[in-house]
Amino acid sequence: MTEVAVVTGYAALAEVYEWLISDAKLAPAEFVASFDDVLSLLPSNAHVLDCSCGTGQLAVGLAGRGIQVSATDASAAMVRRTAELSEEFGASVRAVRASWEELPDHFEDATFDMVFCVGNSLHHAEGARGRGAALESMSRLRNTASRSRSRSPRLTRLDRLSSARNCCPAGPTGTRNSKPNCTGPDCGRK
Repeated sequence: MTEVAVVTGYAALAEVYEWLISDAKLAPAEFVASFDDVLSLLPSNAHVLDCSCGTGQLAVGLAGRGIQVSATDASAAMVRRTAELSEEFGASVRAVRASWEELPDHFEDATFDMVFCVGNSLHHAEGARGRGAALESMSRLRNTASRSRSRSPRLTRLDRLSSARNCCPAGPTGTRNSKPNCTGPDCGRK
């Protein structure tokens, strides 16, 4: 399965995508309430990315709470639906058509206090390597100050994964980072 086939398939699905969302979470305010535990970690002037935003319930819900939100999706139809929902609710959301690989073309590293990628998106990446690349692309957009504020065990595990993937010259993706005290499980310096 190629990304083009996935994006093309979502062009038609965008018009009826809400059937995948439970009625209880269809309203953006209800959808975002599912994430109250992690949202409490954000600073008051937070900037958040909703990556693979679908039709925008999370992005619009976040914006409704006064959070600065950017929303991306590989499907132009999904981005259009997000912009329409944003307009309907009077929410300020920057909606951008971008695949995971294209995120660096649109955003600087460490731009966001939090990055969301919810729902069924990651299974569209090709294999473990594709999922790893997608997670790495999203991870580099989170600022390091936000990483150090993580209090949730889930977020802490994500931070460790991000550090392990990004610290090693001989790591799984071959990326380089200037972390002199790397202790990641795949560290090429051990």
